[in-house]
Amino acid sequence: MKNKSIIAMTLAAAAAGMISSSAFAADGVINFTGEIKNATCEVGTGGTQAINVPAIAKDNLSGSGSTGPSYGFNIELSGADCTGTNVQLSFEQDPNTIDPDGTLVNTDPTTGASVTLELLDSFADPINLADATYKTRAVPITNNTAKIPLRARYKAKTDTVVAGPVIASVGVLVETN
Repeated sequence: MKNKSIIAMTLAAAAAGMISSSAFAADGVINFTGEIKNATCEVGTGGTQAINVPAIAKDNLSGSGSTGPSYGFNIELSGADCTGTNVQLSFEQDPNTIDPDGTLVNTDPTTGASVTLELLDSFADPINLADATYKTRAVPITNNTAKIPLRARYKAKTDTVVAGPVIASVGVLVETN
């Protein structure tokens, strides 16, 4: 009796496999090609760029959501493999560096709860860094270099801003085409 049950289960499994494989017969094939390259364009020097945002008086941030003046800077890209027509950046989605409100996390223990940094595009429109689909505007690559213009400003998270250092960082992903 045991043998009949085992045989029946084996036949049922085989039949299920036959039905399963015929139910998923391919109607075509999609082939993928790609390439692994050296880093395309290097950010700053050695993959890091420091941006110093000028200090402002805490009284310039009058309440939660208020912002200070914006400061323009360029993300400098270069390198032998910085080739193609255009380059643009997206931002690494890391909750340790990007606040859910789309600003940069201020990691300083003194000021972190009261103020953050907000990035803006070259037209001074705020960038929602929490938007995983966001990319900077493409800029041309010339002689293996490019500069992506951005702006930064302080943004109050509370009604009372604490004086002290502001420390933030964000990973960037470089895309050339």
